[in-house]
Amino acid sequence: MNPTIKLITLLANLVILYYVYTLKSNDCKCSEHTCREYIYYYSIIHIFLTALMFIVPKFFDDNKKLSILVKLILGFGMIVNVYCLYTYSQQLKGCKCSSENFRNFMEYYSYFYIAVLCFIHLYLYDFYIRNKNLRATIISN
Repeated sequence: MNPTIKLITLLANLVILYYVYTLKSNDCKCSEHTCREYIYYYSIIHIFLTALMFIVPKFFDDNKKLSILVKLILGFGMIVNVYCLYTYSQQLKGCKCSSENFRNFMEYYSYFYIAVLCFIHLYLYDFYIRNKNLRATIISN
């Protein structure tokens, strides 16, 4: 993954973690939801693992299988996180104790990631269509 993208996602998750932590610590009743908990813990894990990739890149370069596993876990977790970000930001629209700016950031960030997931999906379809014999090539090796 590109270091710039890693940094952007790290910073965005820090902002979202701050916002969700603030809602949790203020005992905001209208913000209680399972999505809030998922977003909170996913952001902590994402920040920790991404920071590790920045701090010790040689470790992840030397251990390709572990690196791929970590990226897969983050990727699948991100799909659920995008859903939670969107639904949770919609739930907070009428909540008095939530910051509208942070809620909007969360909503637009979820839109951004939905678009990214759509483009990746379309790219994979295009890649597979252009390389129809890819499966035979992979199996024969």
